[in-house]
Amino acid sequence: SVSPAGEVRWKFPFKDRLNESSTTPIKVGDLFIAASVTAGSVAVRETDRGAEQAWKNPALTCYFSTPVPVSKDHLFVVTGTIGVNPTVTLR
Repeated sequence: SVSPAGEVRWKFPFKDRLNESSTTPIKVGDLFIAASVTAGSVAVRETDRGAEQAWKNPALTCYFSTPVPVSKDHLFVVTGTIGVNPTVTLR
């Protein structure tokens, strides 16, 4: 997270094994959600100490498309995996 003045407020390591695609982290309610092709998805919440992981789902991959929030509890994600339909509760 970076302040409006450009100062780093907190970092959360989340690295994909491939260098072929990237998604933009999004904010849904109080969660910051990041997704990748090989590492799945993760949600972090900002705290007084920085950021803490709210959830992680390795099966919820995201392929060449940033997740789209459709409500405070749901996302649409293009996974690139046939037959996978993981369900994640955002809270």
